[in-house]
Amino acid sequence: MFGKLFKRRGEDISAAKLYSACLAQSRTPAFYGPGKVTDNYDGRIDLLTLHLTAIMAAARQFGDEGAQLNQALYDVMIQDFNIAMREEGLADTGIARRIKPMVMLFLGRTKAYTEAFLGEADIGAVLKETLLPEDVGVGFSDSIAAYAAQSYETIKALDFDVLKSGQVSFAPFTGD
Repeated sequence: MFGKLFKRRGEDISAAKLYSACLAQSRTPAFYGPGKVTDNYDGRIDLLTLHLTAIMAAARQFGDEGAQLNQALYDVMIQDFNIAMREEGLADTGIARRIKPMVMLFLGRTKAYTEAFLGEADIGAVLKETLLPEDVGVGFSDSIAAYAAQSYETIKALDFDVLKSGQVSFAPFTGD
């Protein structure tokens, strides 16, 4: 019993570190601006989802351990969304009503991004459909697609102990 308890606690700590890394990276100013990702709630959540998916897709290669880490990462994200909505003054009924569509959108985006990372879809096309505004510049579109693919490959190359330590790094991104 204690083994399972302490193992889960370790996954929660790892997931919290990974989530923080994704959150920090998704707030990089180079992603936002005219002809780039829209700097609003939806744009920020979509960019966070892209980063989370890079980690979650890479973790799949580690079987059950990767699945457990992914579940813990998902749980941390839901907890963060819950806290953010409470800070906005929403009650439990308001949170329940708003969280379901957010989860459905997250799951849809995660599926699309994972398919792209696994080579089953074109990452650039997926990003244009999900993350990027209609007026996105071609250079930025190509740049963020290359960034996403390189970030996934970088994370995928990590061994599980490094991944679960939370010490992930994403590809450099200048926004050009």
